[in-house]
Amino acid sequence: MEDGSLHIVDYKTARLTRGQEATLPIYEVQLNAYAYLAERIGLTPVRALSLIYMEPNGERDAGTDAGPALPFEARRVPVDLKPDVLIPPLLAAAPTGNPVFTDGSFAGVSGVYVGSSHPLRGIDGGGFPWVVTQGKAVLTSNGHLVVQVQGLVIDPSNATAQAKGVAGINPLPYFFATVSCLASDGTTVNMNTAAFPATTTGNATMQQMITLPGSCMAPLVFVRGSATGATATPTGPWFAVSGY
Repeated sequence: MEDGSLHIVDYKTARLTRGQEATLPIYEVQLNAYAYLAERIGLTPVRALSLIYMEPNGERDAGTDAGPALPFEARRVPVDLKPDVLIPPLLAAAPTGNPVFTDGSFAGVSGVYVGSSHPLRGIDGGGFPWVVTQGKAVLTSNGHLVVQVQGLVIDPSNATAQAKGVAGINPLPYFFATVSCLASDGTTVNMNTAAFPATTTGNATMQQMITLPGSCMAPLVFVRGSATGATATPTGPWFAVSGY
């Protein structure tokens, strides 16, 4: 900026839709983390944070010899600057154990696992097929679990869900996670987290501590649905599971 201060921006080649708005809290943490790091390496002062959405504007034209061109219009979304409020608590809660499980993909419930006829690790599947755009789970040796999903919704192409008006959405206000282990004696040990808020577009992030058993072979992480966030021991079917 003209006074020598910094304005940190992050460019997004997308429209600011309702689905994108649901990710704004994540981007707020991301940009404030940049500001936090900048200040600690001497890039100061940071005066502002912004998201710049490069939104398609108009029809693709003939362009140049390099190929067709699509006009864009920049839309700036200011982000609150508060690195000393957001970042230190996250650093304090960061996992200190060694990662024992990391999976960067999730699969929605489908096929024979829909409903209660073929429970997986003793857990019934959702009553409709579900799809998930993106998911990640990290579990450390001290029981620190982080789960993030985006676009976990009822399959938009399912005819029954379309008839009931629930296709392409998440109808429940909360998700919760289950870490499922096979113990050394062959039994299944399932450990549930508390419920955490989920959007109708199927976005949710959870960070909690769980108590791990003495051994955990073939771990799976389920994302399940809950109608209430107040229940200490939530119950509900699974909508997505680690894997592909």
